Parts: sequence; C-alpha cells; structure tokens
Amino acid sequence: MAVRETLGDRFTERVEAIYRKTIKFILSTLTTGFEHRDDDDLSSAQHSATVSDGYQPDSSGASQ
Repeated sequence: MAVRETLGDRFTERVEAIYRKTIKFILSTLTTGFEHRDDDDLSSAQHSATVSDGYQPDSSGASQ
C-alpha cells in the first residue's frame, strides 16, 4: 500500500483503518454523485447548499 510506504515507521493499524474508511467514503460519495447526477432531488440539494453558503447566482444571466 502506498500509504504504508509513504509513512514508513509512522504507519499504524489505526492509520490504515482511517485511510480505508476515508477512501470508502470518497468512493461512495463519487459513485452516488455520478449515479444521481441527473436527478432533480440532487439538483435541489446542490442549490440549497450554495444558497446556504451565501452564494447567490446572478439572476440577469450575466457571467461574473
């Protein structure tokens, strides 16, 4: 595993467990995003996230 080689002596079983969980989470999130990229529910969730972050799209259609 590349992480083991990179970390060398600092590599532990705990680091491996965290690494594996992180990779599984990232892959799961990417897979879900690709599978549902055309769903209306996902578009609504993305819109809500951008609005809650303070982003307001320009309603005139002009690019910023």
